Amino acid sequence: MSAPETSSPPEPGGLGNRIGVAGRLLPVTGWRVLNSVRESRLHSSLVAPLFREVNLEMTIVCNLRCPFCWWWGTNGVAPKIIRDKEPLWKDQLTFEEIRKVFTPLRGKGVHVYLSGGEPFDRPDAIEIVEFLASLGLTVSFTTNGTLLTDEIIDRLVKVDGITIIHFSLDGPEDIHDSIRGKGNFAKTVANAQKIIARRKNGHPKVWAQSVMTNAMFGRTLEFVRTVEAAGFDRHLFQHLWFADRPTLDQHRKALQEDFGVVDTAAEGHLMALPGAAYGRRAALELENTRRAVYPFQMWTAPRLGVEDAEKYYSDMKFAVVKSCGKPWAGVNIKADGRVVFCPDQWISYSVGNVRDAPLVELWNNGAAKLFREKLNARGLWPGCVHCCAINWRQQ
Repeated sequence: MSAPETSSPPEPGGLGNRIGVAGRLLPVTGWRVLNSVRESRLHSSLVAPLFREVNLEMTIVCNLRCPFCWWWGTNGVAPKIIRDKEPLWKDQLTFEEIRKVFTPLRGKGVHVYLSGGEPFDRPDAIEIVEFLASLGLTVSFTTNGTLLTDEIIDRLVKVDGITIIHFSLDGPEDIHDSIRGKGNFAKTVANAQKIIARRKNGHPKVWAQSVMTNAMFGRTLEFVRTVEAAGFDRHLFQHLWFADRPTLDQHRKALQEDFGVVDTAAEGHLMALPGAAYGRRAALELENTRRAVYPFQMWTAPRLGVEDAEKYYSDMKFAVVKSCGKPWAGVNIKADGRVVFCPDQWISYSVGNVRDAPLVELWNNGAAKLFREKLNARGLWPGCVHCCAINWRQQ
């Protein structure tokens, strides 16, 4: 990622560290106080109630090569995984194994988020979606949209259990195609519009999902207007998830101290700090755009005022929240069946494999309790401050 421009649009009067919601200004910290109260209750026991969400990593394979991706980007870890023939690549769960894992969750009110790689790089992706919904589970997923055929789209709109389909878009057409390949913006938007046109009663919801890169500076409003005109229900912007070299080294050292293993999974998130000016520009542009497009729904994760955005992009000790409730609420199943608490390769510590034991047994086994105990003691590990698990819902 190149260094951001240093100039920025004028700051709205009194914005400071506050956020706009439906025409009102609310303190950013108010959302975090509520979150902290919820987390403190969760953390009171090392044994957790049944998880509410499962992130099923369908595959690490993807047909595109985005530079900021922790799998296939500039510092992505997928090429090494393939070169070393690791199970994440050569031994992914089969459809029958997925059926065995999720059948016991029938009617349990669990939400399943499907991730990748690109989920639809799996030929059986649509069968997996249909099966999960048949169990009474709700399903959502993120896709680049380029592999959705008319047949897949027709089947998707008939699945009652799909709540949201997130389509990855990285800017206006020229910016998106410079990142994801010529013609892919038009292909992604066209497939999203087919779902919108064919769905019944406004479901599933169709969101655009974007990473706030410096390529967007000066063009965010234009981009969101394009997304709105295309018929998307909402536009979600993510701030960058990243860590610099000193933080990754501290992260690896802390995990080795706590679990006795060398964990280098987070190397795909390596990036030099963009700096406070980047954060200021990003926060102001996102906030000004949100106000300009209202009542169209535009969300940002994490939700940052100017001061916090400056810290987020310049100080790796700054955290939006000081602890993580994910291991008490949700779990991740890797493509090879390993069960971890942390998404996106931030921590690869595993509590077991669904090929060896039922998911509900792994959820509160000794390894799971140890992870929660160490997390309680740490609050967060050094690299956790930019993980989506603690930043995603700060919208």
